[in-house]
Amino acid sequence: MKIFERSLWLVAGVVAGWLVAVPTIEYTKMLFEYFNIPMWGMALLGVYLTFAVKFKNVFWIFNYIKRFMR
Repeated sequence: MKIFERSLWLVAGVVAGWLVAVPTIEYTKMLFEYFNIPMWGMALLGVYLTFAVKFKNVFWIFNYIKRFMR
């Protein structure tokens, strides 16, 4: 019964994530098309934000540059 309950929560989490992610991606694509930014810009922004979450700091690139300027 415990396995069934966990798998049910997993399915619910995947469905909820899908329902949040798909419209978010679509609206982001619409914004990028409106401002005429190419899709590779969206990919670079995704990579940057991934590192921002990993380092828990949106301005991580400035700290990285500062370290190499010393």
